[in-house]
Amino acid sequence: APRRPLGPRPRGVARPPAQRRPAHLERRRRHPRAAGARRV
Repeated sequence: APRRPLGPRPRGVARPPAQRRPAHLERRRRHPRAAGARRV
């Protein structure tokens, strides 16, 4: 994707804060039916 100029940034801000996902959401997405598979 082409980089679009963001313009002047406020002083002291090097980069926008990285968005981190909660760990429990990451685990849940990797194997959605892991919990239900054993219950059969």
